[in-house]
Amino acid sequence: MPKPTTRTEFVEITPEKLWDYYDLTIKLPAIAGGVPSDPKLIAAWQAAHWPAGGVPNKTPEDAVAETVELVGPEAPGWNTFVRDKEGHFAVPGYHIKAALKESANILREHLERTQPGTTPTYLRARLCEKVFVQERLVPFTPHKVEPDESPEKPIHVMTRMGPRDALKKTDVLHDVELRCTLKVLADGTFTLPLLKTLLNFASENGLGADRSQGMGVFDYTLRPKP
Repeated sequence: MPKPTTRTEFVEITPEKLWDYYDLTIKLPAIAGGVPSDPKLIAAWQAAHWPAGGVPNKTPEDAVAETVELVGPEAPGWNTFVRDKEGHFAVPGYHIKAALKESANILREHLERTQPGTTPTYLRARLCEKVFVQERLVPFTPHKVEPDESPEKPIHVMTRMGPRDALKKTDVLHDVELRCTLKVLADGTFTLPLLKTLLNFASENGLGADRSQGMGVFDYTLRPKP
């Protein structure tokens, strides 16, 4: 006769034990906005990026070219920042997470080769599931409602109608900080050294637009929340 089995009752894991929290401060010498400021430009950008059917099938270069063609070469492409409900320039929290995801994707093979057995398999996918930026919008400190500068420069693109010239205007902020909270599943997967390694790479890769021109590089501090 089989012995009766005893079932252990599940015990709730409270939020304070489920998550680890980290204070992240990002110090930026300069960052460029990457959000179109004009609704017409936004619609054209979306049309160029996301054709009917919802599947992106264009390179960024093709998308820029088609945006110029849709709005006209004489209309400047003006990129700025999103604003929080108080009207301050801000960065969406998912942009910071995206920088961490990009770092995880690029560093995965390097970490597996140089430190085997110390990093989780499918590093980027695990980060998507276990690391979050708590704030939806992260305003700049000090608060900014106007850009420090908005340089314009010509760009040359190839459209279906041939080569076209256009102007690109970009809002830029100098000497600002972003302060946010990383919310990390407390299962030992994403340790403080691993998070710092990802941020070490992200700090050189940068945030925002015009990163190929040196914009968006940063220094950071990451500390466990008391």
